Amino acid sequence: MLRQIAAEPSQAVEGGRFTPGHLFASRFRIVSPLGRGGMGEVYRAEDLRLGQAVALKLLSPVASRSRDDALERFTREVRLARGIVHANVCRVYDIGEADGWIYLSMEYVDGETLASLRSRIGRLPPEKALDVARQLCAGLAAAHAHGVLHRDLKPSNIMLDGRGRVRIMDFGVAARLDEPIRDLAGTPAYMAPEQLASGVATPRTDVFALGLILYEVFTGCAPFDGRTFDLSHRASFEPHALGFPGGTDPEVASVVRACLARNPADRPTSAVEVGANLPGGDAFTAALAEGRVLPPDLVASAVTSRPMAPPLAWLMLVSAFVGLLIVAAGNSALTVAAQDIPKPPEVLAETARQVLLRVGHTAPAADHAFWFDSAVRSGQARALRFVYRTSPRPLVPQNLFHYVTTSDPPSDVDGMATVSLDLSGRLVSLTRVATARVPASHQPAWDVLFGAAGLTIDQFEQVPATDGPVLPHDTLLAWRAREPGGSPARISAALLVGRPVYFSIESPVSETPPPRVLSTRRSAAGETALWIAIVVIFTATIAMVRRNVRRGEGDLRGALRLAVFVVAGGVASTLLRAHHVPSPLEELVLAISIVGWSLVWGLFSWLSYVAFEPHVRRLWPRTIVSWTRVLAGRWRDPLVGRDLLLGVLAGITLAGAGVLQVLINRHPPSDPLVALALDALLSPGHLLAAMIFAAVDALQYALGALFMLLLLRLVLRATWPAVAVLVAFSLLLAENAGIIYALAGATLFFVVVLRVGIVAGAAMLITQRLLTRIPLTLDLTVWHAAPAAVVMALVMAWALWGCTSAIGRRVPAPGA
Repeated sequence: MLRQIAAEPSQAVEGGRFTPGHLFASRFRIVSPLGRGGMGEVYRAEDLRLGQAVALKLLSPVASRSRDDALERFTREVRLARGIVHANVCRVYDIGEADGWIYLSMEYVDGETLASLRSRIGRLPPEKALDVARQLCAGLAAAHAHGVLHRDLKPSNIMLDGRGRVRIMDFGVAARLDEPIRDLAGTPAYMAPEQLASGVATPRTDVFALGLILYEVFTGCAPFDGRTFDLSHRASFEPHALGFPGGTDPEVASVVRACLARNPADRPTSAVEVGANLPGGDAFTAALAEGRVLPPDLVASAVTSRPMAPPLAWLMLVSAFVGLLIVAAGNSALTVAAQDIPKPPEVLAETARQVLLRVGHTAPAADHAFWFDSAVRSGQARALRFVYRTSPRPLVPQNLFHYVTTSDPPSDVDGMATVSLDLSGRLVSLTRVATARVPASHQPAWDVLFGAAGLTIDQFEQVPATDGPVLPHDTLLAWRAREPGGSPARISAALLVGRPVYFSIESPVSETPPPRVLSTRRSAAGETALWIAIVVIFTATIAMVRRNVRRGEGDLRGALRLAVFVVAGGVASTLLRAHHVPSPLEELVLAISIVGWSLVWGLFSWLSYVAFEPHVRRLWPRTIVSWTRVLAGRWRDPLVGRDLLLGVLAGITLAGAGVLQVLINRHPPSDPLVALALDALLSPGHLLAAMIFAAVDALQYALGALFMLLLLRLVLRATWPAVAVLVAFSLLLAENAGIIYALAGATLFFVVVLRVGIVAGAAMLITQRLLTRIPLTLDLTVWHAAPAAVVMALVMAWALWGCTSAIGRRVPAPGA
């Protein structure tokens, strides 16, 4: 194996094949020989094309003819090492052939190997040893970041230049991380037990070799005898038995012993973690100082997962439980009060069917659907409704999500009917589609309709009708309350050949029922600002994706996992809420529509993540440490548990703030929140859909808000002014009565994300949505106590998971 050795004039090797001044390959002017081996020679040369000094490795013609693997080593070294650009890795420039010699040009380092330095001076001074150790960690981390395992890390492959800068070199037996490795390669004295036993190599085998080198650097001696292939000795080695000279920093000894653990799972996961655990080490600070972007895997391992103090963790869990009870007690202010929904949906649906039978509607019911709806009156009083539709044919909505509404599918089939009730089961409106011209055999049963509405016809007087419904009818009628100010003020009706086809109670104030599927009550300025932001972000996203993919900085694996979660969550929640019909073709169309819509959102999530996440990793790497561990499947990691517990507690706090504001202002929440809350009560499937949607929506909102912050941070070049701008922006999107809540929510979110991490921020928003978009109650006698208990149990189980993980032992990554 050829190695670059010391290049000082007194150490130049005599007797090289080429003399100083020789022009090799019409490009390299030989300056002096540096070394010679059985397979070739090494020279210091001047690259006339690049105008810089290089080290030139030459593989002799004889060697190249007799040993093809030597050429393969040359080629592999160039292929793998050429892409590693780091101050602590020796650069490899090029490979070629001239005059029968295969040559490799690399960075010339004017210095000596670490092995030579140790044999010359013995143990390095503590400060110098610590500096060398940190540089070694940085260089090895850079190699791993580019997907390269060194496999032959040892002091003779490490150079120190005249300024004390470390260079890792000789990648001749290196391998790619993503390739299966089973061949035995390297130097036995620096091999990990599993490497000696089977040839298996992972980043943790390089960490083992790093630990051996660090031991030599800090003690001046080697723990193993490299002259033998003593597998039994290596397999029985215990790191805690290693001795360290007096005065050695205990943290250094702890780090070295951790690197030399026999079980790979007990070693640090990466060189970044080793460097971060050295005295005064901070991988993030170093990366920020150099303007580097740490790879996701290294970010995940850059902070040691230390268990949380049990008393603090349990105190937070108890606080979350108490806060949850308080929020549940006041949840009616955010959704609907328990006494406002005295009857479950199935009972209300049966009431609607009975009303139709009593007015003579006998059309067969091949399909039906029911849901809760809400309207906000001009006087700010909320009107909640239960809507029931029936049809002699399957109800096939035309909207993307297959939600049945009062107008979709259109009421154009004879026998279709829609009944609207208040939550106590009193009739609010009725419409029937009838085209039969068979006259009624008796007078319309007005007493039945008025009675179903909880009224008597004597309270009203008949008045001329001015307008009617958009459905077949031949007679219009209207009644007005006899006493001014009575409620309701007016009732309208329509007949077709003497049969009631329309009956509607009109309130004293106008109502504007919102669409069931999509709704917004933002101001025009807020809506405009939102769409401008969407266009700007999408444009910036495409440009940043292109840049990050070209540089190889995008976390494509993390982006894929996020996109899969978004797509799966979108498909599951929408399918659970959609109205299904016994038609394979319609179900296929529904599935294609939902999957297509979910794929669009998944693609947008992928693009956004690839575009912005590398910049977050560079500017605020601590915010995504636990996030990268979650993506890697390390759910029981103490840091993940801590962030999860803090996020749940913050989400409960935010939900409590929302309840408090509504109680103080006496202003009901917006229609979409009420509609979502009521929708979750329709069936267990709807409840599950609501919980899945809350998770997907909250996660996308959390990542979107963080990326918007990043965009502003890049423009303003300061973090907290960017936070202030986004908080102000959130006020534009809030309703007038929700400004204080919006201000508190936006501020708390960004503080949690920047001070704790994105996992805590996402957990906060998921918790807040679960507690404010699904009706909760502490009254176990009401019919919707079960779904409320499910949601509360889920939140507490999540908090308990975080608590036990935060105080538990560190769990290694899968496959470690």
